[in-house]
Amino acid sequence: MPHASQLPLFICSAVIDAVPFAHENMNVWRENFKGVQYLHEPTNLLITGAVDDIWVNKQGELIVVDYKATSKNDEVNLDAEWQDGYKRQMEISFC
Repeated sequence: MPHASQLPLFICSAVIDAVPFAHENMNVWRENFKGVQYLHEPTNLLITGAVDDIWVNKQGELIVVDYKATSKNDEVNLDAEWQDGYKRQMEISFC
């Protein structure tokens, strides 16, 4: 799947009220062994991860996008054992 920044802008904005986030570090943030990093100083916990894309809405909120391209005949869910890694990725959030 192409990055949203590679899709025509009207397609992105028709699906969600947001546009691709323009930042000089986007290519670094997409790299598996670099990605985005956040240090939670009180615990010295460093959280890292590569992103597939980032969009920004009209309120200035960033939307982290993680594309998954898995096909199956059953209803879409995250119940299979092999999908545990997907769950862990999505459980990281910052408030």
